[in-house]
Amino acid sequence: EQQAMEATAKRLDQASRAALEGERSFSDAVRDSAWGELDNL
Repeated sequence: EQQAMEATAKRLDQASRAALEGERSFSDAVRDSAWGELDNL
């Protein structure tokens, strides 16, 4: 579980950085990240 939390935090960090760079919207990145986590469960 700790590993999953760290992976999620890392993904959110990457998502926020990508959003700042204008690669894609933050909400889209968060949604993709959330769906990815659900797929892993």
